[in-house]
Amino acid sequence: MKTLKKCLSIIGIVLAAAVLLVIGVRLYFVINESPNVRSPEGNEHFDAIIVLGTSVNPDRTPSETLKARLEKAYELWESGIADVIIVSGDHRKGEYDEVDVMYEYLAYDAHRVPEDKILKDYKGFSTYESMYRISHYFGIGSAAVVTQNYHLYRALYTAEHYGMAVIGIEADSDASGIVQLKRDVREWAACIKDLIYCIGEKEIAE
Repeated sequence: MKTLKKCLSIIGIVLAAAVLLVIGVRLYFVINESPNVRSPEGNEHFDAIIVLGTSVNPDRTPSETLKARLEKAYELWESGIADVIIVSGDHRKGEYDEVDVMYEYLAYDAHRVPEDKILKDYKGFSTYESMYRISHYFGIGSAAVVTQNYHLYRALYTAEHYGMAVIGIEADSDASGIVQLKRDVREWAACIKDLIYCIGEKEIAE
């Protein structure tokens, strides 16, 4: 019985430490990046507007979450804060293609952004990979990053780590309750992963 209690105590301590670590890293991201979550000021101009991908529907239309990001990006592009929009997402499998869905939505379906004003990053399989690739291979030094609030802080931290001057623009969110809670839990865990990647300077292939 004493052995069992000791094991349970150790497990409890480990779990508590893990929870505190996750909370600590998340707060670190939020505190550091909160000043950058803002609207453009005056005549502020950026090299690009970055739209980070998320799920698309089977009929090749953006999910409501992604549509909100694209609408906000289009609004910013029309305002003239950047000349180009970069759509970065997952195109790992032929039948799943976040990037071309975003491209088609902006260029043909909902709006008429000129094709040469939309740059595609087909290997944005994660937030870290998107930001690493855009900073290293697209030559982007400054950007307005568009995503939902829960996701902004990690994206901004990673972008800044690799030398980009960025602001975060919040897109509307269609999630609430348990759906948003699941996203938050996933996001908080991803903060640990991306902090480790940044510290280790994890390289991403072109």
